[in-house]
Amino acid sequence: MLLLISYCWAHVRRDFIYLQTKYPQNIPLSLWAKEWIVKIGSLYHSNNERIKHKPGEPAFIVQNEKLKTALEKMSDEMQKEYEHPAQIDVMNSMKEHWEGLTLFVEHPDVPMDNNSLERMLRPMVLGRKNYWGNHSLWGGHLSAVMFSIIQTCLKHNISPKAYLEYYFRECAKRGAAPSKEEIDSFLPHNLSQDMREKLRMNKPEERAPGS
Repeated sequence: MLLLISYCWAHVRRDFIYLQTKYPQNIPLSLWAKEWIVKIGSLYHSNNERIKHKPGEPAFIVQNEKLKTALEKMSDEMQKEYEHPAQIDVMNSMKEHWEGLTLFVEHPDVPMDNNSLERMLRPMVLGRKNYWGNHSLWGGHLSAVMFSIIQTCLKHNISPKAYLEYYFRECAKRGAAPSKEEIDSFLPHNLSQDMREKLRMNKPEERAPGS
């Protein structure tokens, strides 16, 4: 199986912020770092505008060209000779990871960073510290499955509580859990649009007649 490794632009941006913090008295270096932070912000903006549209649509093509032009300019900047060790380190890191950092251009479904994944992992990390993890192998497997289901629900704006109630009601009707052949259709991201609407989070309350 072919694997493509994507790297995180949020971490690259963090490198420049750290550089500003570490050398606050070096004004040229701080301004240089600030310029890169702005460039990365513009990159995010162009990509956010791009993925609002389908590949091939005029608006997508316009933003795609903006992205490519901005990345070409960044690549040229990376090839310059720098004197400060911090600049050299940051640029060498970007050169080393450039292929993975630019993967999102040819693969619009790939995000520019992994912030959403890190946020999803936070509850598990907090749980590990707060309730001492699991005390059995089957408990660990169950926790992994439940965390996966809950985070998938949240990603698709489905209420985990409503989803689990729906799933267990279906199991009760059948007198058993769905078979291996059927289970895929019960996964949160495979539910019909109508069912997602019924189970979605923050569903507005129905207004009373005459209100």
